Amino acid sequence: MMNQRTLLSIAAALTAFVLVFVGGLAAFFTQQPTLTPKAAPTVAIQQAAPSAASTPLSAANTPQPITPIAGTVYKVTAKQAGDTALSAVAGSKLSRDPELVNFQGPAGTTVAYEVQLDKGSVYVDATSGAILQNNAVKITQEQAQQIAVTYAKGGTVSSVTLDQQQGTYNVKFADGSVVNVSETTGQVVYAQMKSAPAQGGDKEGDDKEDGEREGGKREGGKREGGEREGEDD
Repeated sequence: MMNQRTLLSIAAALTAFVLVFVGGLAAFFTQQPTLTPKAAPTVAIQQAAPSAASTPLSAANTPQPITPIAGTVYKVTAKQAGDTALSAVAGSKLSRDPELVNFQGPAGTTVAYEVQLDKGSVYVDATSGAILQNNAVKITQEQAQQIAVTYAKGGTVSSVTLDQQQGTYNVKFADGSVVNVSETTGQVVYAQMKSAPAQGGDKEGDDKEDGEREGGKREGGKREGGEREGEDD
């Protein structure tokens, strides 16, 4: 009877201990602050405006049609602009009537006629009648090569290629020099020369000629001295 009471007391004590322990753990975790995940900082990304360098060249230089202001009279008529373009490009025909546009050139914006021919476009100044740009006349590869050789004062051409995007012929020489010639104007727009034309041959010839002259003078002096000695004897 005594043993049973002891066992029951021990069991009750253990049960109480376990309950207290569990209750303490529950109270501990209940009192801990709830951690909420922090939201990632929001970074506002601003899209950069396109710079002038990133603007396609063809789009930037494309003339835009304009609407003439009522009462505005230009010295050059559409017919005169068409005749000027036809005279500049032999054997060409008008594809449509000339149209007034804002032409963007090196000197700024100019009101011009865009004359569209079957061989290309020609831009004629609406005030002076001068041709601002002629895209209808293009030089050949052989002409570009001759222009580059003339500019470089000689040399051996290794290759000639056409850059259609830039509208230039890239003429490369055997020594590594490069000359770019405009397809429409025939002008040299870029050049990188590796070596200057040789001039040593001319200098060497001049030195040789000077030496021969000096030698002749010395030989003449010796002859003159010999003649004088003969007369003295």
